Amino acid sequence: MLDIVIAKYKEDISWSNKFKTSKVIIYDKSGEDNGFINLPNVGRESHTYLTHIINNYDNLPDYTCFLQGNPFDHLQLDIEDIERIELSKNLEFIDLSKIRLECNLYNCSHLMNWQLEVLPLYDTYKRIFKREYVNFRFMFGAGAQFIVSKESILRNSKEIYQNALDILKESISPIEGYCLERLWAVIFLGEDFFTKQ
Repeated sequence: MLDIVIAKYKEDISWSNKFKTSKVIIYDKSGEDNGFINLPNVGRESHTYLTHIINNYDNLPDYTCFLQGNPFDHLQLDIEDIERIELSKNLEFIDLSKIRLECNLYNCSHLMNWQLEVLPLYDTYKRIFKREYVNFRFMFGAGAQFIVSKESILRNSKEIYQNALDILKESISPIEGYCLERLWAVIFLGEDFFTKQ
């Protein structure tokens, strides 16, 4: 079973009608009363994803697909093809982004017009997991759109996701939101997945 979670602001999401077999859950930060689940406009799409995980932690489907309100700039396949992906028992995480980039916890050179020289990836990760880490390299998908298994989500306690959500609550576009865009695979798969490769 696949649920599709969409993080909407003011985008036209009529494209979501193309999903035929999945449960579609739409979170809206526009402030409009349109029948969707309303959330405050803070924390970018990461706030939406984390809210969904926390609220459904004890009742997750086998797989959840997380998409932005306008998924097309970063999506590597057609919307209709998401439901056609074969979700085998061993599948933990599928990055749906057409652009994949490499980072490490201490440095990410893929900065989009920011004044910062380095994103605070290490500090953000440490604030989420509450412990020190050895640096490691990892790949991330630009745009933060992916399918993740229930088992991968449950690898972390609900408290871990709450720690991440708490970081994002104070600002519409916190720098930590860009950090989470890069860290999703690491959060779900664990650092051992990357350090042992």
